[in-house]
Amino acid sequence: MPVGEMSRREFLAAAMGAMAAKAVEGAAAPPPEAKPELRGSPKSLDRQNLIALVDNLTPIESKQQLAEFVAKKLLVPLPESGNLEVAKNLQDEKRNYCRPWVKDFLVKLRDDFRVLHPKTELKISSAVRPEGLGKVNKNASPRSTHPVGNTIDISYINLNRKERTWMEKYLKNWEAKTFTATVPPPPQRNRDQQEWFEKLSKGEKQILQKAPRSANGGSNISLPVVESTKEYAQHCYHFAVARAFENFVKKAQ
Repeated sequence: MPVGEMSRREFLAAAMGAMAAKAVEGAAAPPPEAKPELRGSPKSLDRQNLIALVDNLTPIESKQQLAEFVAKKLLVPLPESGNLEVAKNLQDEKRNYCRPWVKDFLVKLRDDFRVLHPKTELKISSAVRPEGLGKVNKNASPRSTHPVGNTIDISYINLNRKERTWMEKYLKNWEAKTFTATVPPPPQRNRDQQEWFEKLSKGEKQILQKAPRSANGGSNISLPVVESTKEYAQHCYHFAVARAFENFVKKAQ
């Protein structure tokens, strides 16, 4: 076979090989900007329980106790105006309440969301939930912080891709804001704080044992102002808001 012919074949083979390699390389390359993900995990539940512990929040056990918390203004009505909607079942069951600082966070979330998405409603699908109701809800975790009133679920079913991406970035940005808190030592924990401590994973308890000590012998830890996850089974964004959010609001004023 002529040398020239062989050279052309070799050239074509080399060219095709280079194209194939480039195609494979392009397929394996990650996107230039990864989308934010809010994955639920035992660690996230640990942080939610720790927020309830350091904020010294009492889990509500019954509808009667919920009504008492409302009367004492320990719980306030969920904001429902503009493009923020509360699910009808929460209103019917008189569970349309949350902690005061959580209401402030929801108002800020609503106002910030409305700037770019004025025609879309955010729907609150779950808020405070007495522990008794959790026992009949098969999706409720025994470690859930819904009973303390600092935890909210917002449905993402009616949100498009751009709106979901905005929500996830927004929640992640608040997760990045942290505060330092002290987990009191066993002798200084009240019943509620001890209950939240017992719900922590074994790994988290070990981390607390190794954490820097406060003057009273407690554990100094860093926690997010908002701890959030994306719950695929319930089709919602689930987040717990720490009382420390109040301080961030005051600093911004």
